[in-house]
Amino acid sequence: MLRLFRSANDVRLVTTNFDQHFTMAATETFARPFGQPPATYHAPALPLGDRFNGIVYLHGCVEQDPDELILTDRDFGRAYLTEGWARRFLQSMFTKFTVLFVGYSHTDPVIYHLARALPPESTSRFVLVGEPNAEELARWNQLGIAVVRFAIGQGTERYAALPSTIEDWGNRISEAYRGREQQIGRIVAVSAELDPTDNSYLEWALSDTATVKFFTARAKGTYWLQWADQRGYLNPLFLPGATLDDREKLLAEWFSREFAAIHAPEALALVQRHGARITSDSSIARS
Repeated sequence: MLRLFRSANDVRLVTTNFDQHFTMAATETFARPFGQPPATYHAPALPLGDRFNGIVYLHGCVEQDPDELILTDRDFGRAYLTEGWARRFLQSMFTKFTVLFVGYSHTDPVIYHLARALPPESTSRFVLVGEPNAEELARWNQLGIAVVRFAIGQGTERYAALPSTIEDWGNRISEAYRGREQQIGRIVAVSAELDPTDNSYLEWALSDTATVKFFTARAKGTYWLQWADQRGYLNPLFLPGATLDDREKLLAEWFSREFAAIHAPEALALVQRHGARITSDSSIARS
C-alpha cells in the first residue's frame, strides 16, 4: 500500500490496527539508504484531519500507554462521542480528501452514522470489496461509498488477489500517459467480459478527462456502448438542458461518431430507453 505514494512526504494513511507494521514497512520503503520515514501520529494526539501527511494510528498503538488504546465500548464512546477527537479527525478528513477503505466494513454504529451524515459536497470515498452480493452493494451505496471489486480466490487463497491488486495500482499510478493509453487499448481490443481488475481500471480511466479520450479513440462496437451505458457514463447526454463538461463532451462525440453514424439502430434504441430526450449541448443533437 505504501507504494501508492511517491515519497514519504506524500504518505497519507490511517489505520485502526494497533501494530506498527506500517511504520516498519515505511522505514523499509522510504528511509533506506537515505531519507526519512513518514511522520506518525497516535491517538489521542491526532493531527487535523484536513491537513496532515503521515501514518495515523487512529485507535492507538501497542508502543504507547495501554490506557490510550481504543479497545472497549467505553473507549470507543470516548474517542467518537464524549471527547470526540476521532470523530472530528475523520469528519474533516472525509470532507477534504478522496479516501480508499481497505479491509474496513463500516459496521461500527458511530462510523456508519458518520458516513450517512456527511454532506453532499464531501469528497469521493471508495472501498475494495471482493465480489459483493446485492445486499452488500446496496449498503455501500447507502453510505455513499463506491465499490471497487477484486477477484476472490478459494480457501486460504480467498484474499490472495488483494495485495497484487494494490501493487498493480501502485504501478499504474506511476505510469506515464502513454502507458495508460496502451493499457486501455489492450483492454478494449477484446469485446468480452472483463476481469475485476481491468473493469476497475477502465472505470477509473473514464472518470478523468485526460484518459477518457484513450477509451473513446479505441472502443469500437456495441459491446462498449452497452458497457458505458450500464455504468451511467452516458446519462448526462440524455438530460435536456444539461451542460456537459469536457469529459462528457468526449463521450458524446464518441457516441455520435461510433454509433449514431455506424450502428444507428442500436443508438436509436439507446436514446429511446432514455426517454427519447437528448441534451442540446452535445454533438448528438447535431448529428
